[in-house]
Amino acid sequence: MSVATDTTGAASKPSMPARIELKTNAKVKAELERAAAISGISLTAFVIQQAADAAKRIVNEADTVRLNEEAWQKLNEVIDTPPQPTQALKDLMKL
Repeated sequence: MSVATDTTGAASKPSMPARIELKTNAKVKAELERAAAISGISLTAFVIQQAADAAKRIVNEADTVRLNEEAWQKLNEVIDTPPQPTQALKDLMKL
């Protein structure tokens, strides 16, 4: 039995395995089984590993902002020379 920890490292309730059930066709299953065998791991381990890797990649791409050179230059200009606050903004900041 494993013990989960929270973000502070303190032990919490024992973790329970989570289930995912998948349905596919025979051809895809056979291909996954073959890939798992070639990798030397079980089908379950293979599917989890591949899905987790893909999920990390997708989340990382969603969390990353990419700018071309022109957009990067514009962003730096705005950061280096911000516009003067308007009266409305000054009034809002007094609240």
